[in-house]
Amino acid sequence: MRNCPTILKTELLAESDYFQIEALHLQFSNGQRRVYERLRGTSSLSFSPVLVYEFAGQNVKPYVEAGIGVALFSRTQIEDNNIGESFQFEDRLGFGLRFAGGHEIGIRATHYSNAGINSNNGGVESYALHYTMPL
Repeated sequence: MRNCPTILKTELLAESDYFQIEALHLQFSNGQRRVYERLRGTSSLSFSPVLVYEFAGQNVKPYVEAGIGVALFSRTQIEDNNIGESFQFEDRLGFGLRFAGGHEIGIRATHYSNAGINSNNGGVESYALHYTMPL
């Protein structure tokens, strides 16, 4: 059976609203000591079916998209916002343009909320501008 290393000390090296860089001081079972740096942040895994309506057009086709789904977050504290639960509902709304040749540009707003499952229901919004280019 393998022994896990012992964490001797953790040290915060840098921090922003979105991630932290942390130094881990470890001691292994053979007595060796090492310092490793790791990036800590918030990540999520989402499942959200998205309905897309594409308007008629020759070279440029405008579209709108909307979706409702679920997400799991790695942390419940995001910036100064306590979202209460790792499990969240996801609402998405966006619009954009699809060009002949496969290029696309659009903007999307996404809202996450636990819908009152937990008394802490701060919710999180994200906004994305995206561009897609065919290979």
